Amino acid sequence: MPLPAVHVLREALNAVPPEQAIPLEVVTKFDAPVIASTVKLWALELDPPLALYEGWEEIRKLYRVKAEGQQTEEQHIQNLGTALQRLPRVHLYVVDVIVKHLKA
Repeated sequence: MPLPAVHVLREALNAVPPEQAIPLEVVTKFDAPVIASTVKLWALELDPPLALYEGWEEIRKLYRVKAEGQQTEEQHIQNLGTALQRLPRVHLYVVDVIVKHLKA
């Protein structure tokens, strides 16, 4: 996937005001790998990052405990919610939008 295309899409998306929806014609010019790479680049460029290492380590630990069967599904969801609430509000919003998109 060509890196210049990723940067062109990133600049086009950055030009859209936050209160406006992203115009479909901006995205349809690019294929799926370019779009995915642009989202990845955007997440990496967040300042501060989407989650600090400590935040991700806490979430990874929750999944190890779950995989080892040391907690119920309900306990896991409650612990995950607590860990996510420690993220900055804007980052929690980003995670929420990404998860909603993936579920659709």
